[in-house]
Amino acid sequence: MSRQNSTSTYGGEKFMDETATSSAVFVEDRIYLVPSFSITAGLRYDNFNRDAETSDTSFNDMTWGLGADWDVNNYVSVFASARSLFKGPELSETFVKYQDVTYLEDGIKAETGINTQVGARYSQYFGAHVISSSATLFKTDIDDYIASTWENGGYTIENIGDAEIKGFEVSASYGYNAFLSKLSYSRSDSNNASTNTPLLDSNGRSMDIGDSIALTLDYQADSINTIFGWTSTVVLEEDNVEAGSDVKEAYNTHDFYAQWTSSAFDGLQVTFGIDNVTDELYTSHASRTGSARGYVLDDYEPGRNYKLSATYQF
Repeated sequence: MSRQNSTSTYGGEKFMDETATSSAVFVEDRIYLVPSFSITAGLRYDNFNRDAETSDTSFNDMTWGLGADWDVNNYVSVFASARSLFKGPELSETFVKYQDVTYLEDGIKAETGINTQVGARYSQYFGAHVISSSATLFKTDIDDYIASTWENGGYTIENIGDAEIKGFEVSASYGYNAFLSKLSYSRSDSNNASTNTPLLDSNGRSMDIGDSIALTLDYQADSINTIFGWTSTVVLEEDNVEAGSDVKEAYNTHDFYAQWTSSAFDGLQVTFGIDNVTDELYTSHASRTGSARGYVLDDYEPGRNYKLSATYQF
């Protein structure tokens, strides 16, 4: 069970107090038909209660999942899975002062649908060298997709139709002794299947976040008990936006970190990092972008950021 409580106070006076409670019961089992082939099946019952300023509504449903894994040989495996979906209308963000004028559409339904994926993995050692790769294709169909619409001084949370999200992720890794590298490419496209237009987020902008290419390099220096790491991420321009809207511009970021583990004090670790080493000025494709009410509302991400932390586990 999980519980979300949202409260706010303005001018010393309490404004709102909302709660969303999710509870679930599930059963799952994995069965090996032969040593190299297994099937995993499960059932889950969900109940979601939304106690908001303008509504007290419950949603529930039974969902299922089914997956299969096959070890073709010692190096290659393939997998496939499908699961049904359930999601009720979430609470508004705490910092948004519109809870008292946010209403659920009469007869609103919880989101349901199905997610399917298929993929393959490969891994093999050649002496001190190791090579691995993976590829996954996925598709998510959502019925009764939920969105909020601003109209006449308030928000209406409603079902706007069906949605389709599909994409893939491929990756390749190479390691040699204390060195490890990984290159990955991911892509997803989302559309309103009812109107054949981009699927919009709560800000009225396309939900698509662009193709992403990531390179990760790690080296473990045993002589000084330190791991050094570097990650470069390139996000390509996203042009699946509403007609007349600006594209989401491409950007790239680079992060560095070093983690030292003490040999004198077991459990002590010190981590130093620099995020956005090149001080890139950019707006994440998942953040608010574009103009509204005559203002540019781009939410820029942090620039170069230094961090130092220490942890001790005992």
